[in-house]
Amino acid sequence: MISIIQAITLKGHVTDECVDMEEILSLVRPSREEEEMVARVASELVEVFSSGLSARGHGDVEVTVQGSVAHGTWLPGEFDIDVFAAFPKTYGPEAIRSGRALSLLADIATAAGIPWSTRYAQHPYLTLRYGGFRADVVPCIRIEMGERPITATDRTPLHTLYLRDKLKGKEDEVRLLKAFMKVGGIYGAEVGIGGFSGYLAELLIVEYGSFKETVRAAKSWRPRQVIDVEGHYSPPSLARKRFDSPLIIIDPVDPARNAAAAVTLEAMSTFIAMSLAFTEKPSPSFFKPGPPSPAFSPLLVLMAPYPAGEPPDSVWGQLRRASSSLANALRARGFQVYRNGQWTDEESEAAVFIAMESLELSPLQLMKGPPAGSLESLSFLRKHVNAEMGPFIAGDRWYAVERRKVRDAVDAIKEEMPSMPAMIKSASIIKVSNREELESLSKRLREAVLVFLSRPTWLQP
Repeated sequence: MISIIQAITLKGHVTDECVDMEEILSLVRPSREEEEMVARVASELVEVFSSGLSARGHGDVEVTVQGSVAHGTWLPGEFDIDVFAAFPKTYGPEAIRSGRALSLLADIATAAGIPWSTRYAQHPYLTLRYGGFRADVVPCIRIEMGERPITATDRTPLHTLYLRDKLKGKEDEVRLLKAFMKVGGIYGAEVGIGGFSGYLAELLIVEYGSFKETVRAAKSWRPRQVIDVEGHYSPPSLARKRFDSPLIIIDPVDPARNAAAAVTLEAMSTFIAMSLAFTEKPSPSFFKPGPPSPAFSPLLVLMAPYPAGEPPDSVWGQLRRASSSLANALRARGFQVYRNGQWTDEESEAAVFIAMESLELSPLQLMKGPPAGSLESLSFLRKHVNAEMGPFIAGDRWYAVERRKVRDAVDAIKEEMPSMPAMIKSASIIKVSNREELESLSKRLREAVLVFLSRPTWLQP
């Protein structure tokens, strides 16, 4: 186990920085009480669904706990339990895809008095509240190691089988890595984050052996990095030919799958940057999220109600595309856009943020024309013959100064609204010209904007 005071080595030498790793481990290890609570609630949920299935004539369905609780790598305070109901292949994939299996599980939850809702990934699953915990109940088809999955969720029990022995004694290493990623905002494979799943964190520890060795390796990653724990692709260029992703991590239980397909280039780059920064200057701030330290720039906030019944991944995707499209439209009109982002609480609110140099442009703009001797210059001259200034030649090109048709950023956004998703079309457009105007936003939206305007909490001055 890691010593109480452990120096982090880099480039063959020991840095002057030391980190109290026992203090950090106390942040990422669940307490004994938490472990007992999680074990009890998980066992009760398995019993509820196992007995419910048996009572309904489906005793051949195997109910198990999966994910980080099964692997012993969950973080304190994250009381999420994954329960999988593995149906025999005789039920066929349509039992999952049609929702019949889910309806059966929902009926059991209702009979047990457990409130539930339906959520969607590749297939629908139940989310429920029980004993102070959130639990996902996921139907899948039971397959054996080496068999191709029939539905997207079938691999998960095989992941647990694969990791069972490989992670023994390394659970805290995984927890350190998960906490590290969480502080960077890159922990989670959902579309809204585009980061590293818990399974990816576990595979990285299998590959590199420890948290320290993982970040030492990751600081040298480059886009199109290949990690193939079981050596299914040799040479690695074969994996690059098959998978078109910034990061390629071959799923050991399904070589046809890139387990890192959800990781965006931005998330990968953040992990590389964090790894480099940590090896240069280790600090507890890499494991413990600090308060945001926002700078300020004028920004537009497009605020809309969360579309009822829409899966979160779909909403995040719409927000991401709208945010990028609107930022590009503003740039095309001459606005200086610093950055853009998006946010939703997945319940009631959704928003797009665009940080800018200014929310209003000057009345006039310089139009750069073609070379003076080109045929295209004739068209430019006809178009700008009545310009506010010019046309005139500077160097070898024609220029003209014209009055802008759109000066206000809100007006520019409104012109783009017809091509936006329905959710964005109904959005309120809020100008935020100073810090005080942030107070007009809801508490959760304001907190999201402050994080958006802040430098990463792990980035030390």
